[in-house]
Amino acid sequence: MKVLTDRSRQIVLDQAAGHSLASIAAEYDISYQRVQTIVRDATRRIDRLELDLIKSKQTDEVVALAIPGDDRQLALDYVNWCLHRLRVRGVRATATHQPTTDGCIFIIEEEESK
Repeated sequence: MKVLTDRSRQIVLDQAAGHSLASIAAEYDISYQRVQTIVRDATRRIDRLELDLIKSKQTDEVVALAIPGDDRQLALDYVNWCLHRLRVRGVRATATHQPTTDGCIFIIEEEESK
């Protein structure tokens, strides 16, 4: 799956903050359909994260989300959005942040049931 750019991650966060797809399209000078595609791709990433977390329980593998780029705050905001979307689906997950020279790595783990 192709990595989302900083711009695409910001578009996803703008949409999550309540901005309309039309206003986002105008702000970034892209088509409404392109905004829809970016948001749809981000939702597919959440689908994949959820499946990876299910699989990791059976295989003891680690689920990691690599986010390239220099904007660490944007990366943190995006991962928080991902965790929120997982929670909406009933998946309680946490992330451990590890900065790298090329961006950030986040280890995503499902919280233990109490």
